[in-house]
Amino acid sequence: MKFSTTLMAAVFALGSAVTAANAATVVSGNVCEGGVPPVAGVCPADHNLGDFGTNFSKVVLDLDGDTTIWGGVAHRDNSSSRALRFVDNWTMNLGSKVFKATFNWQVKYTRTNPNFDGQIVVGDTLSGNTIVGGNSYGFTTGPKDSPVRTSGSIDLGNLTGDGLLFSVDPIFGQFTTTADRRTHEVGTWDLRLTEIAPVPLPASALLLVAGLGGLGAMRRFSRKS
Repeated sequence: MKFSTTLMAAVFALGSAVTAANAATVVSGNVCEGGVPPVAGVCPADHNLGDFGTNFSKVVLDLDGDTTIWGGVAHRDNSSSRALRFVDNWTMNLGSKVFKATFNWQVKYTRTNPNFDGQIVVGDTLSGNTIVGGNSYGFTTGPKDSPVRTSGSIDLGNLTGDGLLFSVDPIFGQFTTTADRRTHEVGTWDLRLTEIAPVPLPASALLLVAGLGGLGAMRRFSRKS
């Protein structure tokens, strides 16, 4: 499946099953994931949902207006054990509304370990517990131990539809970690979703539609006559 600037996500049977697995939470304003506190230390929560975890059906969100989701992830060693994959996965339903999406990330502990990288993946199809056929966006502080940045922003384009799957994965990337805490990658993220208002038809277009409707009515009337 190809994704255009506007991510048109149809509700596949799998997407419906994921949504049905856990009742959706209607949200707007600030939503706190709670895995890692923001750099500022306090999440401005209107909704505090707790750690998202790895299960896409655990957190299902129905957006009801402009929303910012705040979260955090960590890569604490180089094991592939599921328990050590501090990934944030969740599902969102946007309906027919269109939202401009911007993903921001930031290193949590720049003094102890300035290295941080990963990816955010957006899609609408799962294979097991992995998004397939979606769009992935990588982020990194830059060269190991010589970062050129401590934060960044990624434009995810305009999103719409139901059953959208999101995954923030700090395991992806060049950096490896050990039991030494100084090697641990810890970062925070936020996803800002701004609703795009539908473009109203200009007055001339409304007049044209009304005129065409009137013309059609006249034709039907003349046929009856």
